[in-house]
Amino acid sequence: MLLLAWAAGVLASVPFRQSSLYAGPLADDFGGADWSMLVGFVAAAVACFATYRLPPLWRTGRRAAPERSLDVVEAK
Repeated sequence: MLLLAWAAGVLASVPFRQSSLYAGPLADDFGGADWSMLVGFVAAAVACFATYRLPPLWRTGRRAAPERSLDVVEAK
């Protein structure tokens, strides 16, 4: 889920990026300031908190009950 939050932060920061190679469409609206780090951090934090309670993607179905070994003798 952290990778999903990171990707959301990167995608959200692109329109706010200001550099010599690329100027995002919203960067000019903010006076040419590079707000991408702040916007990316906030978006990643929101995505992380939103997906925190979701079950992991690799876990499917129920877990099997642990098997008990017949070789173990319980001490009294």
